[in-house]
Amino acid sequence: GMKYLCEELQKRYPDVYRTYCRPYYNINDQHRSFFVKLLDYFKIRKRVAIYNFNLKRKLLHVLQKGDRVFLMEYPGGGIYSQISYARIIKKNHPDIPILGMFHLVPSLYESSFSQKQFSKICSNIDVCLTLGHSLSEYLINKHHIKRTNIVTLFHYVDSDYYYPIDSNHSNLPIVIVMGNMKRNYKLLSQIVESTPNAHFIICQGRHDLSKYFKQMNNVELMSYVPECDLKLLMDKADISLNVMDDTIGSNVIVTSMAMGLAMICSDVGSIRDYCGNDNAILCNNDNPKEFFEAIQLLIRNQDLLNKMKNASLSRAERLSIEKFHYELQKIY
Repeated sequence: GMKYLCEELQKRYPDVYRTYCRPYYNINDQHRSFFVKLLDYFKIRKRVAIYNFNLKRKLLHVLQKGDRVFLMEYPGGGIYSQISYARIIKKNHPDIPILGMFHLVPSLYESSFSQKQFSKICSNIDVCLTLGHSLSEYLINKHHIKRTNIVTLFHYVDSDYYYPIDSNHSNLPIVIVMGNMKRNYKLLSQIVESTPNAHFIICQGRHDLSKYFKQMNNVELMSYVPECDLKLLMDKADISLNVMDDTIGSNVIVTSMAMGLAMICSDVGSIRDYCGNDNAILCNNDNPKEFFEAIQLLIRNQDLLNKMKNASLSRAERLSIEKFHYELQKIY
């Protein structure tokens, strides 16, 4: 995610970037009681408050003319919000540009902030960074942010880590499904059920999706796996299936392309910023048959499948960390 990007930018360009990563604490362990989770929450809240205080004091001391501040999880939520960082930096260093990265889908901002709150959040920064044009247009049309104050970037992919290794795939095509944000599992289950001649690897993370795929013999449900194991699963696959209600910049999409997978995706959000007719088949969520027909087309046409896989690799090359760095440096 964004933390990895920041660490890589500092490692590759140590004279340009200084990274501050706030510690993350997980309180959602299902094996602990509610009371223990509640106690842990207040302990974590205290630790984060102390960290925030110390980091703000440090930033106010080290920032100087010519610096730029990138808040890569802006505005954030709850105890991990970055709103107060923007506010205090702008108050004490009004000449230092602050750039805030928005990378959630609009509906999540709608459910978290009123329009008045969101406008105030945006007024604390100089530039709104997004990872897709659909979010940029949302900020312009819904919250009246000036187009000149928005920069649309693209989600990076670490192609030094993500690249295909095994090209000897079985005759039965393997379709991999990853990601949890704004996914349409009901529609996905309909697609899987109607496609018994393909094998599906469905990465459910910490969720339990078994209720959607009962008595389906062509499904392999995977619980949370480390990144190295997820990469091996992608390497086994031929097609990345992404049934989504919305999307901006997606780690799943860009890593799938870097692993050389043909893409079948819901035609929603900013997907066309990343996928085109050369590497993807974009489908209408209102017509599940389109997804079924897309999979069948790639099953029947190996040449087309291979062309789309190669096109994904070509597109992923344009999304390197180096190119992300170059685009950042063009701002201010």
